[in-house]
Amino acid sequence: MVDGISILIVDDHRLFASSLKQLLEHDADDIVVAGMCYNGQEALDYLATTPVDLVLLDVRMPVMDGVRAMREIAGRHPAVKVLMLSTFNEEELVTAALRLGARGYLLKDSSPLELITAIRAMRSATIQISPAVTQKLVSELYQTTSADPGAAQREGKLSKREREVFRLLSRGYDNKEIATRLFLSEHTVRNHVSAIYARLGVKDRFKLIRMNKEVPPEETTGGPSGTP
Repeated sequence: MVDGISILIVDDHRLFASSLKQLLEHDADDIVVAGMCYNGQEALDYLATTPVDLVLLDVRMPVMDGVRAMREIAGRHPAVKVLMLSTFNEEELVTAALRLGARGYLLKDSSPLELITAIRAMRSATIQISPAVTQKLVSELYQTTSADPGAAQREGKLSKREREVFRLLSRGYDNKEIATRLFLSEHTVRNHVSAIYARLGVKDRFKLIRMNKEVPPEETTGGPSGTP
């Protein structure tokens, strides 16, 4: 398939890996499961002979865990994108994986649609993070950082509607949820998100969250008659 996305599933839970393979093959005809491995070392051995577009990489595995495997993949196969999968959402695991070059971090209880959407989004430079993980990161930042004196200045670059979208982005809401809360179309939300990234000089939500260490607790409201 010319436009297909070839992926390697790496997870020590064989039943989960097999179920994931069946799910992707059944629900996404543009995603091709090229192979399955059961620890990080097996994944490195596989990639040494067989190129893929994306690796779905579990975090907790024997022999070689996902974080170490992520480091090795980034060094040996920089063109291969990695999406971490885990039942854990500890902040240190998330940040370690992303700093090493992972293009996303999803929890294993993510919906099939969320996973497939994240895989397809790997074609772009957008980092994909589960909303639950994003909210965990935001919570950690609230607890470990003081007020950011530059927050008000950054928000001053945004329009009223962009500030509303910005606050919801910073709290881990995805585009669909933001559209519902602000009574906007998803297309309009995407346009606002692109404008926010451009004005603030960021390329993805993770960097925006790290930049915005303290979001003012202003109530975000919207409606059909609100300012777009």
